[in-house]
Amino acid sequence: TTRRSTCCVSDLTCASSASERSSPLRVVGGPDAAAALAGSGAPASAELGDGPLRRQVEWELGADGDNSIAQYAILGLHAAERQGIAIDPDVWRRTLATAWKRQSPTYGWAYVTGAPYGTMTCAGSTISAIAMRSLEPRRDPVLDPRVRNGLGWLARYWAIDKNPDEQDGKDDHLYYHYYGVERTGRLLDTEFFGAHEWYATIAKRLVDEQSGSGS
Repeated sequence: TTRRSTCCVSDLTCASSASERSSPLRVVGGPDAAAALAGSGAPASAELGDGPLRRQVEWELGADGDNSIAQYAILGLHAAERQGIAIDPDVWRRTLATAWKRQSPTYGWAYVTGAPYGTMTCAGSTISAIAMRSLEPRRDPVLDPRVRNGLGWLARYWAIDKNPDEQDGKDDHLYYHYYGVERTGRLLDTEFFGAHEWYATIAKRLVDEQSGSGS
């Protein structure tokens, strides 16, 4: 079960071929985008139009980014959208389709595909939720069985002493896992993963592990 107070969420996938990385980002948007870019130091190649922000290069099969970096792209687009900058719905649709395709048979997520683990299951859940809410603002992502099952994976393999997986737990990226749990809990507005109260549990562990120097 997932106990919550209210709900909000989003999702997206990133594409990054070598040719794209070597080209300046081109931004297309309306008046809101122009206002957001004013004084921001955006490159001279930024183009302002009347439509939503949209991809300016061809979508290429095999060029999608991993779930880790994709979540940061999605969080950035989510922040832009909250400031009134429209995002092309096709971005959200493609993002959601990719997230669902990558979800494992046990409902977790891996770096791209394969055996799921904690940090990437948080990323997949976050990406999915953001995309769903962007496409349908009144939709509650937690009611979708794929998102709910992703949260169930986090509850089933819950751990705060390691980055959990379906075996003995990964020994790396523990604090990244904490970050992922916080983002997932906050965006889905849930205080619990199953019976686990994530905020109080992780906060206590961080305080207990703080050194005498404050680090």
